[in-house]
Amino acid sequence: MIIALCCSPLIAGSGYIESLKFKDTDIRIVLKAIADEANKAGENVNIIATPDIEGLVSIDLKNISWREALKVILKTYSYN
Repeated sequence: MIIALCCSPLIAGSGYIESLKFKDTDIRIVLKAIADEANKAGENVNIIATPDIEGLVSIDLKNISWREALKVILKTYSYN
C-alpha cells in the first residue's frame, strides 16, 4: 500500500514535475523523488509505502503533475 499525504496552502495538485527519468531504480527512490519534486513546487507531500512495496522502476516522464506521475507508476507496475 502506498499513501500520499498532501497538506498545502496552494491548490491541490498544482505541483508539476518538469522531468523525471529513472532506469531500473528501486521504487522507493522514485517515490521519494516524486515527493521531493512536489515539495520543490510548493506542495507539502509525504509518500508512505508499506514494506511489501518493492521492485525496480523505469520511467521517463515530462511536464506532469506529481499526482499523475504517482498514478502512472502505480498503475504501470500494478500497485493500484
